[in-house]
Amino acid sequence: MTDHPDKGYFRYDFVRLPPQRQIGPHSQESWELDYILTGRGVRTIGNLTEPFREGEVVLVPPGVPHCWDFDPAYTDSGGNILNITIIFDDLLLDAVTGVFPDLLESVSFIRERRNTATSYSGGTLKRLISLMSAMKDEDGQERPASFLRILNLLGDSSEAGKSGGGLKMSQDEKRKMKVRTFISCNASRPVSLNEIASYVGMNEAAFCVFFKKHYGQTFVEYLNARRLEYARYLLKNGSLSVTEVCYACGFSSPPYFSRLFRREVGMSPQQYAKSLVAVRTESGHHLET
Repeated sequence: MTDHPDKGYFRYDFVRLPPQRQIGPHSQESWELDYILTGRGVRTIGNLTEPFREGEVVLVPPGVPHCWDFDPAYTDSGGNILNITIIFDDLLLDAVTGVFPDLLESVSFIRERRNTATSYSGGTLKRLISLMSAMKDEDGQERPASFLRILNLLGDSSEAGKSGGGLKMSQDEKRKMKVRTFISCNASRPVSLNEIASYVGMNEAAFCVFFKKHYGQTFVEYLNARRLEYARYLLKNGSLSVTEVCYACGFSSPPYFSRLFRREVGMSPQQYAKSLVAVRTESGHHLET
């Protein structure tokens, strides 16, 4: 069960990175199963924004925009957040039910949840965590068997529910949720400090102190970092020019965008895009040979 256009797509990722490096709002054509090992914050899935914490497992359907905003105060000793992500597509589900018809009921339940994220609890959550954690040490021959067991658990309707409403929020958490919502909805256009401070319900001075305390950087630094992460995502996609990516990420000046990008990535966005083309070309050459 690997990346193959005729047989379906499956990928297992164990992610360890600083919270500010987490990808911004995005969606994909595949299902995404996420388990948070280390980290807390606010996530946005579709129209829902809610707090999250370590120990949660959520299934995100294809085509639903989502983003995890990790609080820099909750990391491991190395300053990183940790999560496990399993990505699979509908072609793979078709192949699985074709070979293992006993899984049809579970797969049908999964597909019925296509319009909303699903969270898990109780014994199902514990077994999902155990299987997803064990897969980190499994090889390519062992993981498919674990994945089939996971599919069976994902179809357990008795301990599956819509994501949302799990945790009580403090005043600061509510403000951080508003920050996440504002950034998700407005990151692609120029925004002012006064605008977001008013949205959160604070004056500019109080908001700057609040933001620095909880995020470890200024609002502008944080916003630019998220925009640059989204820029890298768009450049990897390859469908937009560098100038189009600049404006799509909320920057109003291509030269300013290029300076920030070079400072963050170590090369200009044009060089970054060319390096990705070279990698894809090289990969295609190896496949042909």
